[in-house]
Amino acid sequence: MTRLFRVVATAALLLPGAVLASPSSAGPVLSLPAGPTENTLVKVFAVDSALQRSWLEVSVIDAVKESFDTHRVRVDGLSYDAEARQVVYEIGNRRWICADVVDRGWGVFRHQQVRPTGQCSLHSEYVERVIDNGFTVEPRQYLEVHLQPVTEPVASTEEGRS
Repeated sequence: MTRLFRVVATAALLLPGAVLASPSSAGPVLSLPAGPTENTLVKVFAVDSALQRSWLEVSVIDAVKESFDTHRVRVDGLSYDAEARQVVYEIGNRRWICADVVDRGWGVFRHQQVRPTGQCSLHSEYVERVIDNGFTVEPRQYLEVHLQPVTEPVASTEEGRS
């Protein structure tokens, strides 16, 4: 049983897809194997007002290949408050307003713009992990994206919704 778990865990680390984490853990909301030329990262909040959902969009830009990969990341505790038109991050009974959603343009050029409030930080870092694939042990670089509140919560859930 232990060997099977080790193989599954190692395979999960080697997969090119994203790894999600819960907001209560201090870990990253996205972890990707880092390529040798990926050097630019764009992190934004995104919303679907019709479905009342919010997520993170992280684009990793490869300057050498002149291409990019965009990853949509669902984060536990991150939601869209359609009534207030805000992206809200909740942990337990604490609540932060990460972004405001405003309408811009007119006519066919009308669109929604998501403006960060500064209450939530999206930061990234490169970390090195030692990977044991069953044959060799070697260090690998991973790109991690973290969502972290940077201010005091605006209100507790009970106070904010009374």
